[in-house]
Amino acid sequence: MTTSFYELIGLAVLYARVSTTTEGQKDSCKNQLSLGVDFLKKHLGLICAGEYVDDGITGATNYRPAFNDMIERIKCGDIRYIITKNEERLCRSTEIDGYLQSICREYDVCIIFLESDTIFNPFDNEQVTMHGFKAVMNQQYVFHQSKVGTLAHQQKCKDKRL
Repeated sequence: MTTSFYELIGLAVLYARVSTTTEGQKDSCKNQLSLGVDFLKKHLGLICAGEYVDDGITGATNYRPAFNDMIERIKCGDIRYIITKNEERLCRSTEIDGYLQSICREYDVCIIFLESDTIFNPFDNEQVTMHGFKAVMNQQYVFHQSKVGTLAHQQKCKDKRL
């Protein structure tokens, strides 16, 4: 039941997100979308039905305007794929992971992760979650960052290590 990149046909949406609006990440969302557009150019069976960008909002919450707009668009029933750079751009909590998986199952949507060159198919029994243990670690990381502040994150942005 694994989806192949050769079988990609249908409407897709692009999603980009970055958690801060610092100088070091000012082009991050634009670059993420550019990766998606490049992918679409290589897979002519895909048609872009929209671009959704949450700039400066954590992936640990579903209180993201563009994310919610994307979910509403998916509920129209004709979207087959979400294209995003990686799992962390789409969600950084097990709660959002589970919510997104239920939406994908209900509306028959697969997620294309560009960085890992993988497709999450919610009907593939071997893919229990999008990113399993990694999601739990990311969630703990995000919550820890929120608790102690953003000093380390700001330094990474300043040094352009993100």
